[in-house]
Amino acid sequence: MEIQTFLLCKQISVGGGTGFYDASYLGIHSFYPIDGLFPMQFGVPYYMLLRRQQRDGDEAVTLRFDLVDQDGRSVGEPVNLLASSTFPHGQRFMPLTGHIHFQFPRAGEYGLDITADEDNLPSVYRYNIDVTGSSQPA
Repeated sequence: MEIQTFLLCKQISVGGGTGFYDASYLGIHSFYPIDGLFPMQFGVPYYMLLRRQQRDGDEAVTLRFDLVDQDGRSVGEPVNLLASSTFPHGQRFMPLTGHIHFQFPRAGEYGLDITADEDNLPSVYRYNIDVTGSSQPA
């Protein structure tokens, strides 16, 4: 199983049918504290598209979210946030949406590591995030 697409966004809603979504401000990757103070905390929705090799049977999926610094060390939140779902029989692709609470201790470069199926053959996906001290880019 692999993470084919992952995006943070401002808002997600169900679109025209099952498995279709509409979103606004896709691919958010830069944040700053409005009041200039750290630690900075907030929550945002995410959209993810998962893909598996086989279509046979239902397949359980477990994802772990961890915020890491540029050296790969766990920092802030999320820490070991788990999400789970099940691929329905016959489907090779599955969209997954949710909400992530972040806490950034200071300005810097971060990564959101998403580990899929760590009990089998783990797949790690990193979504890079920049956090500045103000609305002006660093």
